[in-house]
Amino acid sequence: MSKKEEVIEVLKGIIDPELGKDIVSLEFVKDIEIEKDGKVYMRILLTSPMCPLKDYFKNEIKKRLKEKISWFKDVEIAFDVKEDFFLKKKPEGIKRIILILSGKGGVGKSTISMNLAFSLKEKGKRIGILDADFYGPTISIIGRGKIYAKDGKILPFEKEGVKIISIGYLIDKDSPIIWRGPLIHSTLKQLLFDTEWGEIDYLIIDLPPGTGDPIISLSQITSPDGGIAISTPQEVALSDVRRAINMLFKVNIPLIGIIENMSYFVCENCGKKHHIFGNSYIKEFAREKNIEILGEIPFNIDLNSLTDKGEIFVLKKKENDVTKVFFEIAEKILKRYENL
Repeated sequence: MSKKEEVIEVLKGIIDPELGKDIVSLEFVKDIEIEKDGKVYMRILLTSPMCPLKDYFKNEIKKRLKEKISWFKDVEIAFDVKEDFFLKKKPEGIKRIILILSGKGGVGKSTISMNLAFSLKEKGKRIGILDADFYGPTISIIGRGKIYAKDGKILPFEKEGVKIISIGYLIDKDSPIIWRGPLIHSTLKQLLFDTEWGEIDYLIIDLPPGTGDPIISLSQITSPDGGIAISTPQEVALSDVRRAINMLFKVNIPLIGIIENMSYFVCENCGKKHHIFGNSYIKEFAREKNIEILGEIPFNIDLNSLTDKGEIFVLKKKENDVTKVFFEIAEKILKRYENL
């Protein structure tokens, strides 16, 4: 018997006193994960947000695992509501949700998320940004602000009319986030649905690199309208882009297109384009798969330096060619969803 099976067998002994059945057969137990040091993670579904049995389940689970399993050290439980867990819906007031994802880190995903969001805002749209990259919440550098709670709702930080939520606003900037799937799911759901967004035309969600828990959770708890894959031109990026795009297909989220970042460099002296990474493998892949390349973002020192300061390039450099590319991408998104 595996460790996971041992845990499940113990949980079968915990009876819901109101329903008269064990929590396993009631399908209250989800996403059991076990660390090598004996720590157990799981998600427990409740019948309502104010379920009075929450503390009972928590105490019983910990007590019984400690009594019955020799290798057990501790348990961490994330609680959800069973009745609406798989009921896909959008947060109140939000019209469209667009995911920004990449197969790997270091491709400029967060920089593009920020500037694309503000480009859409400059086109007259009401915009929100949710930083779902819990391990490296870069979006939190915007304004270095804070978010607050009021009447059970989270009030987002706001910059230039764009509403922003990031886990980076809630923790110390040097604190590592060491979370497993159940906790990520629970926190993401809370940031998405317990935030006072107001009326939002487009919510941009910046995802972490890879194809892990956040995108799976989002596909379960809400209905994203589409995803944009970010890549650089090199061959090494191609396999990661394929994984990211295939992940979208597996969770039934439409692919809007690919943005190629660091596509080329324009020399200040000669004015010529230099493809510093050589031929673009991404362009060839996009042609082969009939995927639209939404835009090619050139390498730009100011784009990187302003982002590091929490500033928005498209607001500071409105006449720059890079800004024009971002605005063109924003227009393509609006054309797709609003037939403009």
